[in-house]
Amino acid sequence: MQSEVNQLNNIYFQKEQRLQRDYYHRRNNNNAYEQIYDLRHKCQREMANIKQQYSTISNRCTSDLDSGIDKLNQARNEVLQFFRFYKGFNCEDPTVLSPSQLRELEDIENVYLQFDTLYKR
Repeated sequence: MQSEVNQLNNIYFQKEQRLQRDYYHRRNNNNAYEQIYDLRHKCQREMANIKQQYSTISNRCTSDLDSGIDKLNQARNEVLQFFRFYKGFNCEDPTVLSPSQLRELEDIENVYLQFDTLYKR
């Protein structure tokens, strides 16, 4: 975007210099002065358009970046909540099963599965 602005500045600067040179060579020519004024006005309009385009693109990129950051922050908060939940557990917590309790629970689950297959027949 910056190179485009510099290129336009150079083009209009060269045209303006040419018109000024023509104006000074023909001092009685009012048309050259009007052309210089028109050229400056056109340059200002095009620069404003380029700045507006740059601003639009910049805002779009910023909003895309912000939405991505928001998604990452939400995912981070979910992970932190999950971590805080399990961080509170210790060995004395009654909700945490010991290996023997876990084996017993698996045995009970197997019995229920066997009953389920038996009664479905």
